[in-house]
Formats: sequence, C-alpha cells, structure tokens
Amino acid sequence: MFIRKYVSIFLLLGMFSKVIGMPYQSSTMQHFVNRCGKSQLMNWGSQGLAKMYQSAISPYTTNELAPLEYQKLGLQCQRSVGIEPTRQVPIFQGTSLMGVMQKKAIAMPGSITINQDCLDKMSYGEKRSLLSHESVHILYNDDFALKMTMLGSFLSGLGMSYSLLYTLQVGALGTAVGSLSGAIGLAMFLSKKYMAFMESRADTEGHYAVQCSSCVLDSASSRDKDYESAQTAFKNAGQDLSIGEIEKRHVAGGYLSRSDLQKIARDLDGQECEYHQKRS
Repeated sequence: MFIRKYVSIFLLLGMFSKVIGMPYQSSTMQHFVNRCGKSQLMNWGSQGLAKMYQSAISPYTTNELAPLEYQKLGLQCQRSVGIEPTRQVPIFQGTSLMGVMQKKAIAMPGSITINQDCLDKMSYGEKRSLLSHESVHILYNDDFALKMTMLGSFLSGLGMSYSLLYTLQVGALGTAVGSLSGAIGLAMFLSKKYMAFMESRADTEGHYAVQCSSCVLDSASSRDKDYESAQTAFKNAGQDLSIGEIEKRHVAGGYLSRSDLQKIARDLDGQECEYHQKRS
C-alpha cells in the first residue's frame, strides 16, 4: 500500500511537470494558452487588478500621462497587435525608480508605463518595437496570468507536497515545513517558466506586428547598446562577462537574440512603416 501511494504521487508529479513543459514544445498547447490569455474571463480579472493598481501606489508609475507622441504611438502599437478599442490602455510616465532598475517600459493591467528619459533617446524603430512588445503583454493579460500562475502553482505544490509527506509519515512539523517549501519552490519554478514564455511571445509577436524591417533592425541594434551597458555594469561589480555571455543570460529570460531579430527583419521582406518610407 505504501509503495503504491509513493509511486502514484511521483507519477502525478511527472505528469504535472510534463504539462508545464508543453507550452514550449507543443504548438497546440501554445494556441490553448494564447486563447486563454485573451479570454473574457482573463479580461475581467485583469480589469479587476487594474482597479486595485489604481487605488494603490505603484513604485514605477507617477499616474501622469506620457506626452501625446507616446499616446499616439502606444495606441498604434496596440491596434497592430490586435487589441480591441475597448481594451486599449493609456501610456503613463514612470518614476525615477524605473531608471534605477534600468526598466524601459512596464505593461500592467490598465496601463503601460514608460521611462520617458530612456525612450526620448531611442530611435523611432526602437520605441515602436518596445511599445509593441508591451502591447502583446496587454493583449494576453500577462500580468494577471502570471499572478494566477503563481497562486495556482503554490496551491498545487502545497497539495502535492502535503500528500507526499503525509504518505511518508514524516511528522506534523516536517509535513508543514516540507509542504510550504515545496509550494514556494514550485511557484518560483513555474513563474520563471511562464515569465520566459510570455517574454518570448511578446518579443516575437511584437516585432512581427510592427511590419517594418527597419524598425526591427533598430531594435536589434539597441540590444548591442544594452549589452554593452550591462557589460560595464557587471565589470563595475567585479564580473568580467563577454557580450555573448550577457546575451545568453538575456535569451534565457525568454527574450529574442540579435540574430532572431535579424531573421524577423528578413521575414518582413523589406516592408517599411510610413515613418521609414519617408526617409528612404
């Protein structure tokens, strides 16, 4: 009886791990996850979270609207990724903390917040690619989905860890501590997985949505500058990392590499936005 329970729990854990890995292996599962992200239920949950954010003090947003230039570009990008007019969100100015944390933009339920000092120095293509990336996060309600992933995986981990430890009869204290540790560990693991998935999706769909080879190439060039800045920061902290090592860490977080962006630019086959058409 003990062995049967023990084996059953590990089979359950194995199946659960397999399902978690599916979004990165199966196009069918990716389609399912995307459909869920855009569902009416997720829209409703994200709207509720947006109201909570509005009543709270965010460390990143000033609740002041960004200049008209960014409002227009933000709405254009949201339309290009397929966000319906009723779900399009305003662009807010960020606080100085965004600069300290080296964040360019953040998509939250009900808004996109930008580091205006940073965006003012960017080329048009970089701005457009960045806001398209953040618009994809809005499209799929990624902030709300991530929080639900954390909550769901925590509760699942708690239940599975408790079942395992109770079966092993490790005692009340061991079961309590082990269950909590298992829940936190699983929540951290799955949240990291989902974050990588959603960043990869936002980078891919966002760059294709700009429908402009020059904008995508501008974005690829900006990666070089970002990696050089990161290299300097690492060096100041006593770590001597190459550009390749820094890019590898960035890609591990789900973001596209420079070569990936160059491929998207080739796939767009010379298409140009109105801005770059006027300058060609």
